[in-house]
Amino acid sequence: MPAQKAKPSAKSIIETGIEGGKTVKFILSQIAKKLPDSKADESHVRFYANKMVRDGKLDETTAQEKYGCGKRGRKPAEGKTAAKKAPAKSTTAKKAPAAKKAPAAKKPAAKKTTSKRKTTSAK
Repeated sequence: MPAQKAKPSAKSIIETGIEGGKTVKFILSQIAKKLPDSKADESHVRFYANKMVRDGKLDETTAQEKYGCGKRGRKPAEGKTAAKKAPAKSTTAKKAPAAKKAPAAKKPAAKKTTSKRKTTSAK
């Protein structure tokens, strides 16, 4: 029986690209060609580059320069992710007082029930 060729994963394509010194755009284009349903993006490339730095397979300065990752800083957000982030709201601003609710109608008090057991005193 001939051995079946394993389907490439986004992880294997990313790691191969990083080992080959390819750019993020090139790696993502390869993923798009081979795995059209993949949701891999730049954050996935950074993740695997960081993992390869930790494992000693990639130099940290190379990871910082090419993939924007590493201990010493990250690239600022660009594109879609930058547009999503809204400026932080001030936490010291006072809220407007809430409107007061009308008092609820009073309900009549519930009747107290007494025990129907007969009690006998022992003499």
